[in-house]
Amino acid sequence: MYRVLKNPQHNSYHMVKDVIFNQKFEWVWQKSSTEKESEESKYKGEHRLHTDAPFYSHIVIQRPEYQLYPEVQSKYCNLFVDCLEGIINGNENIIPFDSQDHMWTRISVNATHPNTGIQYSMPHVDHRFPHFNMLIYLNDCDGETVVGDKSIEPEEDKVIVFEGEHYMRLPSSGRRVIIIATLINYKGNV
Repeated sequence: MYRVLKNPQHNSYHMVKDVIFNQKFEWVWQKSSTEKESEESKYKGEHRLHTDAPFYSHIVIQRPEYQLYPEVQSKYCNLFVDCLEGIINGNENIIPFDSQDHMWTRISVNATHPNTGIQYSMPHVDHRFPHFNMLIYLNDCDGETVVGDKSIEPEEDKVIVFEGEHYMRLPSSGRRVIIIATLINYKGNV
């Protein structure tokens, strides 16, 4: 299940978009979109319909699996957190977690490009512990996100929150730019 959130588009949101779409914004090539071995063995042949799609990323907060704690990787971290907190505060009545009782475990900006061949990324979860995902589409581009059996069409500035397994379709033209962030509740009441 997923929820579409209202994007209040505060000043920090526009500042984040300006930073991301600036030519000097740093991107790193990621050759793999999932922990390939664990995901491929989980699907035992079903993965032939999906690809381990490479992409560019700018990691704001590194996922805790790499060093046992989330680690700030970007000088823009405070700006990103202000932006995401503004979205949460504008949606307190509909978010599936406590707006005052959470912690960011990962924030990344990802960009995917059209490719030939298989168009769907590997189904995956972002962490091996219970968490929520917040995804923000930053530009108008196709390349839907699939959560469970629901397909979510991207629209510029659209924000969704969801839990569980998901994957995406590569864009057919242009680039698909998103912010993906994960969070947990302090009290563990996910």
